[in-house]
Amino acid sequence: MTPGKLPRIAQSVHSSPSTLLLILGTFVMLAVLLTSDQNIFVQGVEASPAEANDEMACMNSAKDMVTMPSQFSVEETVARLQVEIQAQGLGVLSVIDHSSAVPADGEPLRPTTLILFGGPAIDAPLLQSEQSIGIDLPLKYLVWQDACDQVYIGYTEVSTLQKRHKIREQDETFQTVDALMNEIALPASVSFE
Repeated sequence: MTPGKLPRIAQSVHSSPSTLLLILGTFVMLAVLLTSDQNIFVQGVEASPAEANDEMACMNSAKDMVTMPSQFSVEETVARLQVEIQAQGLGVLSVIDHSSAVPADGEPLRPTTLILFGGPAIDAPLLQSEQSIGIDLPLKYLVWQDACDQVYIGYTEVSTLQKRHKIREQDETFQTVDALMNEIALPASVSFE
């Protein structure tokens, strides 16, 4: 892969069948989630206020963060993400297990792992648009298990970084990287077999 060029999947995301597969995969994932036994989403009227509060505590995610449930453990989800990242010709730069740190009170942390990844093919176009975006690179995924034992993958949409750094051009680059982030995360979170 030559520096400055997007990964092969990202180059063709707007003009190839992979776009259709991405859309289809997203719908399949939603169908799996909506028909699963797990009550992931608050049911509103059907849930009591206490139940709704418990479920909301389990679903905690940050603003401007894409969050998708995984049907796998944190460890397996992390391993699957690494495979998908490398399949795109990108490198896994670091894997940080936040839960390995034991706080002063000795209370163990729930599984929480950060994956840093990237490479010149994806970082260079972003840095060329505005150097200040370097504070948000490398790209990253967070994988965690919530209080209800549901595992999630979360990441910041690169288009959010475009707004944050006041980048007015290169919309297609940012949309392509957003699609790539989703395309990596989706097969890591759900089995299509």
